Amino acid sequence: DTEATKCATRPSRREFMPSRTAAALHTLSHRTHPSDLSDAIRVLEVSTRKSYSSCKTITNANAQSVLFDLIGSCNRSAPHMILLQDILRILSNISFHKSL
Repeated sequence: DTEATKCATRPSRREFMPSRTAAALHTLSHRTHPSDLSDAIRVLEVSTRKSYSSCKTITNANAQSVLFDLIGSCNRSAPHMILLQDILRILSNISFHKSL
């Protein structure tokens, strides 16, 4: 296979976004390990910044309540401050869409 053929058959990043969003939501609701949660939050921050459908998926799953619970569990440590910033970006990204 040539490189052009490989690129033509690979799914685009946009095609990966719904599955990555769904996986991140699953992680938020089922995992408690800090690194898993941090990775999921990063995925959700990117997907909500780039995709209305990801914002809609998150609101339909009522993930905002999980995000607010995470905010409440954060302390003043540096890793928690980074997590808090990412969560606030997710909520801000969602808030740009008035229909949600």
